[in-house]
Order: sequence, then C-alpha cells, then structure tokens
Amino acid sequence: TDAKEAVEQVALFATEANGLLCRRCARPATVLAQFDAARLPQLAGLVPSTVPSCLECAVQETVFVRPNPSGGWEWLASESQTVERSAGWELAPRAARLVPRAPWETVDWCESDGGDSQIGGHPGWIQDDHYPPCPSCTRSMPTVMQIALEDFFRAEGVFYVHHCSGCGVTGVSYQQT
Repeated sequence: TDAKEAVEQVALFATEANGLLCRRCARPATVLAQFDAARLPQLAGLVPSTVPSCLECAVQETVFVRPNPSGGWEWLASESQTVERSAGWELAPRAARLVPRAPWETVDWCESDGGDSQIGGHPGWIQDDHYPPCPSCTRSMPTVMQIALEDFFRAEGVFYVHHCSGCGVTGVSYQQT
C-alpha cells in the first residue's frame, strides 16, 4: 500500500473512547486519531493506532494515557488536579489526510495554506518546542503526529501526539498562536 494512500485511512476526532472519562474534568475522552495498524505496518510501534485524550485538558497541559491489560486505557498522573471548565468541543468524526513525512521534514505553519497535519516528520511548532518527559520512564517523548485544526474545522491550533514506544505511553499537547 502506498504510504500517502494508507495514511488517508486515519480517522480524526472519531468518537468517545468507550466510556473513558477524564480523571481531571470528568468529560468523556475523545479518540483523537485512530487507524487500522494491520493496514499500516510501516507505522507499527512508532505511532499508537488509537490515540484517546481529553481535548479539554490537553489544551491546558499534556495529557497522558497508556493501555491497560484489559484492553482499555488508563490516565496517568498530571501536574494539576483541576481544570477550568468550558463549553467543550463539538466534534464530529472526520476522515484525515495526514501527510507522511520523513524524520527531517517539517511543516511551517506560517507559510502553509492547509495541510499542516502529519504523521512522522519534525513537528511544526507554533510556540516553543515541547517534548514532554514520559511519566513512566522520564525520557523525552518524541512527537509522532500533529493534527492542525484548520485542516478539518474553522479553528486554529495544533494537537501534538507524543509517544514513548518503550512504555506504551501516549501524550497529547496543544499549541495555538
């Protein structure tokens, strides 16, 4: 399967994550990205095939999850225990056209007219670079995916997906101008 064709199989903002509630704000978690790992073997182990997160809390700080033995997800400790509540996200499932990038490639959000979402590559940071430490092993987590809201909605900002392949921990952070 051609990499560009295969990456179009990614679903963004898919649905609620099987009853998973955020431990900080009690909102339902959202599957930020999901794809069939069997159809995309080149991404196996590098990018989690399902990325659940609390989009409300990820806007304020990096949110971490990891798979549990029963096949679900568990939240990992965060720095703060409270979050300012807002109206929440009104997101519907979208089909993605995430551009695959080589490790040295990046997107420059200032010079792009769409297409800022990507799998792999070097993140196109809007603010300062941010590689959070894995809450399990403390190593810096690489950024493996970025999802630019303007590619899918009339909104600005980018969700960054970080993944520690050794621990299986996934983190989601957010930046906007």
